[in-house]
Amino acid sequence: MNFSVILSGGTGTRMRNDGFPKQYIEVSGKPILMHTVTVFEQSKDVDAIVVVAASEWNNKIKEWMKEFKINKFAGIAPAGKSRQESVYNGFKYCADIHYDSQDIVILHEAVRPLVSLELIHSIQTSAKNSDVVMPVLPMSDTIYQSVDGKKVTHLLDRSTLYAGQSPEVFYLKKFLEIQEKIPKEEMIKYRGASELAFRYGLQVTFVKGDDMNFKLTTPADLNRYLSLIRNKK
Repeated sequence: MNFSVILSGGTGTRMRNDGFPKQYIEVSGKPILMHTVTVFEQSKDVDAIVVVAASEWNNKIKEWMKEFKINKFAGIAPAGKSRQESVYNGFKYCADIHYDSQDIVILHEAVRPLVSLELIHSIQTSAKNSDVVMPVLPMSDTIYQSVDGKKVTHLLDRSTLYAGQSPEVFYLKKFLEIQEKIPKEEMIKYRGASELAFRYGLQVTFVKGDDMNFKLTTPADLNRYLSLIRNKK
C-alpha cells in the first residue's frame, strides 16, 4: 500500500495567531489542512490517508473528511510531544492497517497546501531506487555559520547545500524498525524524518523540489498563500 501521513499536530507559534493552530485556518471556505489533504485524495499514487493530530481536533477533522468527500481517509493518529513522536505514531497507525516490506509512506506537512500531484508522483516513483526520497531546492543565498550567533565562524560552500521540503517518502517497515529502536529522549533531537533516517544508515536521495511548495510558517507566508489563491480564482 501507498500511505500518506499528514502531520497536523503543531501549534505554529511563529504565525502569531493567538495559539490557534495555523493548519486549521480557513481559506476560501476550507481549512488549510483540507486543502492539503485534497491534493493527496486526488493523487493516483496514494491509497490511504492518515492524519496525525491533537485529540481535541479529532471530531472536527472527521467532519471535514465527510464534508469534503475524502474517500481515502483511513484515520487519525495521536500527535506526540515532539515532531518525531508524531511521525512515529503516524507510521505505527499505518502498520496496524497494513504491514509489508513494499508498503511506502509519503510523509507531508499539513501547512504545505501547494504540494503538486507531479511532485508526489516524482518522489513515489523515485522510491524504487532508494530507502528515502525527499524534494530539495538549491540554496540561493550565501550561508554563514556562527557558533555564538554574533560573528561568522565558518564559511559554507553554497553549491553543496540544499533546502529540504516535504513530502518525503519512506519504506514503512524499514523506517519503523529504526524508529522502534530509538529511545524517545534521543528521537526528539531530530527535526526531520529524513535526518533521522540518514543518521541510522538509510540512503536518502533527492528529487527536484518546487518553489511553490512552501511552508506556511509566518504571517507573510500566509499572506502570500492567500494572494496566490485569489489570483488562481
